[in-house]
Amino acid sequence: MLLGKDPGTAAVAEWTAETGTGAARARVLVAGTSHTIEAVADAVGDAGEILPARSIEEALLHLQGQVEIVVCDVRFDDSRMFDFLQKLKGRPQAPGCRIVCVRPSGTRLSPNMRKAIAQALEALGVEVFVDLHQLTLDSGKDAARETLREVVLVGRPGFEPGTKGL
Repeated sequence: MLLGKDPGTAAVAEWTAETGTGAARARVLVAGTSHTIEAVADAVGDAGEILPARSIEEALLHLQGQVEIVVCDVRFDDSRMFDFLQKLKGRPQAPGCRIVCVRPSGTRLSPNMRKAIAQALEALGVEVFVDLHQLTLDSGKDAARETLREVVLVGRPGFEPGTKGL
């Protein structure tokens, strides 16, 4: 499931994008478990420079440099995602820095739970919540990976959903 501003809306992207030559790489801070860091690195491929962080302190250090997107796992730093997001909200962000939260595993969430999570994340400035676990169950691993890729790379120069190349 992919939740945006309307928590009742779910979308699955069915497109791929591959890195073209000479494309600028996105700097992506992945604040999460090893599993999430690997999943984002796999989805983004050569189109992004992955800055892994397994603790709030490590993530905040990465934010001293330029970061275009923050991908935060719900289990980040012993399930301290909301603590991290609160710290992010209190700091001035670089213009255009986007925040996405992901849930790589777990049990199926009820519609009410998804709605509550989406509302809490929106209040903290999170652009979108991606339930990778549910996407994988519903559409398969490849579709979940491509959805994550699209979410991370949207807005990148030259990236158009449904087209090849960056």
